[in-house]
Amino acid sequence: MTEFTTGSTYHGFTLDRKQYIEEIDSTLYLFTHAVLGTPAFAIKNTDPNKTFCIAFQTVPEDSTGVAHILEHSVLMGSKKYPVKDVFGEINKGGLMTFLNAMTGSDTTWYPFATRNLKEYFNIMDVYCDVTLNPLLLRSTFEQEGWHYHKEDLEQPLEYQGVVYNEMKGAFSDPFRHLFHNTFKGLMPDSTYAHESGGDPANIPDLSYEQFVAFHKTHYHPSNATLFFYGDADLDAELSYVQENFLSQYDGPGERAQIIPGNPIKQAVFIDDSYGVQPGSDLNGKTFLAVGSLTGDALDRKRNTALQIIANILYNSDASPLKNRIIEAGLCHDFGGLFVTGSSFKTFMLTYLIGCDVDKRDRFLEVYNQALLAMVSEGLNHDLVLAELNKYEFSVREEMNKAQRGLDLIGKALPAMKYGADPFEALQIEQLFTDIRTQALEQNYFEQLIKELLLDNPAYVVVTLRPDSKKTALNAQEEHNRLRAYE
Repeated sequence: MTEFTTGSTYHGFTLDRKQYIEEIDSTLYLFTHAVLGTPAFAIKNTDPNKTFCIAFQTVPEDSTGVAHILEHSVLMGSKKYPVKDVFGEINKGGLMTFLNAMTGSDTTWYPFATRNLKEYFNIMDVYCDVTLNPLLLRSTFEQEGWHYHKEDLEQPLEYQGVVYNEMKGAFSDPFRHLFHNTFKGLMPDSTYAHESGGDPANIPDLSYEQFVAFHKTHYHPSNATLFFYGDADLDAELSYVQENFLSQYDGPGERAQIIPGNPIKQAVFIDDSYGVQPGSDLNGKTFLAVGSLTGDALDRKRNTALQIIANILYNSDASPLKNRIIEAGLCHDFGGLFVTGSSFKTFMLTYLIGCDVDKRDRFLEVYNQALLAMVSEGLNHDLVLAELNKYEFSVREEMNKAQRGLDLIGKALPAMKYGADPFEALQIEQLFTDIRTQALEQNYFEQLIKELLLDNPAYVVVTLRPDSKKTALNAQEEHNRLRAYE
């Protein structure tokens, strides 16, 4: 087995850092491709469930869903594998334990796992070829993205397409509008103000030429990150991707840059609507939400603490916030979450389901009163201890599940793309020790609630009203656009 030395180059990859992490019983390696600048992160141990991932920084500039459509389209065949359903072919008699592709707000990643060594390199070959050398036929774009469709001459013209239809279904969910408005409100003019999955109103704006150009700029190895996990020979893995793929490139491309925009510094109020069936009773169908910017992805301790705070606020039956909201009779249901990993900025979101527009100010009043009480009176010690234990148990459980490689890669990926330390991202012992001590002995959670939620001027309030005319209005706008084309 190759003995890797920091500063040395192996199959085009220079080793920047190497470290054994006892708590996950793995040796971590961070390489950079000498010519292309492609980062490669390896987590090597005795786990036979080998996991590979190639991830691209796909930064949307609009809401046409080009990254999402590309994720579907590259899996419709490449130069070496000209088949119309790559996943379907792989699944025929395969031994994989995981196989998927996902589009996020700024990243598209293609992970798989298998215990069979031969299959591991075979699927690695398929994944690299379909992403780097896809056919991207116009017919694929039209099928997976969008196209004009007419059932017969007497029928009206309509839009069709896999992603178009998928996102039309997604946008029928009010939560999609709630989250999209929150992202836009907190981070205007940023990468995250766009809908990376695609807004049905904007998807037909995407041309085939723009689709191909996006692949050319975003699916270059210089804009990718490679991950290797498990007991496969690392030297063989590096050799394989270099000889079969990376050696074909003469020089580096550019890494796509996330646009930070202008994060807000004061309160923003957004009033929007979502479609309901004509004639529906509109009472008790409004969604209300308040989202507060809490920092960025680089502060791991604070973000872990905020995740536990979110569990206290939204998931615990003993939540002071939850109980005050319920006692006030403001809504049918209540929830929230801490959002991290999907954007460079992090935020806390609290939402009410099934309330009325005129309850907004009362909601904000009760929300602030509850936070103030938590800060001034202090959180219940037993509640904090219980949520600390519960969260730590869940993290340890995830790290020991069958898809351990997928979990660890999922933790390393945000660190890699946002410039944090991927080695630190996989270590939890000292992190939990510090948080536990500060939360139980130094009022750490109360301090964060005061600073980031109660006294924080950078928040957005979203009111999402039911509108019985909106669905028909959207349909009419689409109809007018189609008639104009026809």
